[in-house]
Amino acid sequence: MQVERIEEMRLTADDEVQINALILAAFDDSFGDRSFHQQRHHVRLVVREANEIIGHMAICYRVIRLGTQLVTVAGLAEVATSPSRRGKGIAGAMLTAAITEVERTRAKFFILFGNRPIYAGRGFEVASNRVKYTDMTGANTAATSLSSDNELMVMAMGDEPWIGALPVDLLGSKF
Repeated sequence: MQVERIEEMRLTADDEVQINALILAAFDDSFGDRSFHQQRHHVRLVVREANEIIGHMAICYRVIRLGTQLVTVAGLAEVATSPSRRGKGIAGAMLTAAITEVERTRAKFFILFGNRPIYAGRGFEVASNRVKYTDMTGANTAATSLSSDNELMVMAMGDEPWIGALPVDLLGSKF
């Protein structure tokens, strides 16, 4: 199975249409005609079958605040597999590629929102931090929100430990 890496600025119009269709098939949430939920990403990972995108993950690279410290992180977003192709290792292959991609950066942590067994099985741990973020509904800026719903999962990319007692400020929207 080939996982393809596409920089955000290199997405074709057809890629955007296919990713949007895949996301709409995988989620009950409306993304409109976008290939992203609220903000564009930095890198997309896709799996194609006969030129059809059947798997997708997005990676963001940015700074957040963990307590009083600014920390460089990578964030995983918009994970989707074609409903008819689930259970065939597509998400696992993309997640392996995503971890490898993040290991090549200076990110200290790889974070995501969505507590699922596939992530725990690859080394992500649930973090109980209180998270501050800009709520963006329908790609419109809303209020600043606070959350501690145990949906945050974190993988340390080095020796520095994640401190679950510290507040997190995403300095923007969730991934």
